[in-house]
Amino acid sequence: TLDNSGLLQVAGQTNITSLGTLTNLQVDYINANGSTLTITDSSDTGDLFSIATTTHGATTLTTTDDDATAAHFEVAADGNITLDAAGDIILECGGSDLTCDAETATFTNSGAGYPNIILETTNTGVSASGHLMFKKDAADTEDGELLGYISFYGEDEGNNQTQFGAIQCE
Repeated sequence: TLDNSGLLQVAGQTNITSLGTLTNLQVDYINANGSTLTITDSSDTGDLFSIATTTHGATTLTTTDDDATAAHFEVAADGNITLDAAGDIILECGGSDLTCDAETATFTNSGAGYPNIILETTNTGVSASGHLMFKKDAADTEDGELLGYISFYGEDEGNNQTQFGAIQCE
């Protein structure tokens, strides 16, 4: 029922079908306001996660730790994670490092002369340069142990994948 001010006092039905437009909804530690959904930590309202959508569907996911920089963002999936962008994918590493723990990283492109891997520095110092490092970090390396290997494959005239050359360091 509604009182004279228009506020819902007691709902006699099992399903409320229409109340008009809600501009701000707070349910426990979840707030929906306009185009932003915010979830706060139950013990610290300054620690939060928010999803905000703006013009043309541009969406930002934000984590905030008001006491430190520990508001890490993790995607934990029971399956694959696919980034499918109509434009470029840009990774910005404010801490300077990008780490990947994988057995194989594959870059595929059907264009002539692609894919390319570019190591570029914009530092103008005399000793500044890109660096490609093969690093083996084992406790018991031996003389003659393989440290790095670059191989060159292509199809032979019978369409078989064939190694045509290699550079190795031991």
